[in-house]
Amino acid sequence: MSLFIPDPVKDGHPRTGFNELPTTDVLDPDEKIWGLWELSLTARDSKSVRRYQIIVVQRGEERAQYVIDMGLANMYPAKQLSIPGAWVIGVARAREVADEIRYSDMAEAIEYVPTDLRNGYFDEVDILDKQKRRVSQFGQRHMVQRTL
Repeated sequence: MSLFIPDPVKDGHPRTGFNELPTTDVLDPDEKIWGLWELSLTARDSKSVRRYQIIVVQRGEERAQYVIDMGLANMYPAKQLSIPGAWVIGVARAREVADEIRYSDMAEAIEYVPTDLRNGYFDEVDILDKQKRRVSQFGQRHMVQRTL
C-alpha cells in the first residue's frame, strides 16, 4: 500500500506548543508514532487560521515533529483531533484513523438537508439561537423540554 505524505511545513511553522521539538523532513509509513494531532492554529503571518496535522516520531535519542499544512481551518467543520500512538500505531494507520474521524464528523455536520430550503434555513437559525441562549422548548401537550 502506497501512502502519500505531503511535504512538511518549513518556513511557516505554527506556534504549536511542540516548538521545542526539532522538525523532521522524512516519514516512513510503517514508522511508529508518539501521537498525531490536527489543530486549527493562527498562521505565522497572523492573517489566517489554518489546519495543521502534527505527527511526533522518534529520531535517535529524542522526539521530532512532522508538520503538515492542511489548508484553511474553515474548510474543516470537523473538530480538532488527537490520536495517541504510544509507539504502537504506525504513521499510515494513524493518518487513516484521522481521515475516518475527520470525514465522519464532516458527514454529521452536513447530514441535515431540508426539503424546503427557505423554511429549513429559518428552522436551523431558530434551533441554534435557542441552543445558544439555553431557552426552554415546549413539546407536545406543553411539556417543557430543556436544551442542554
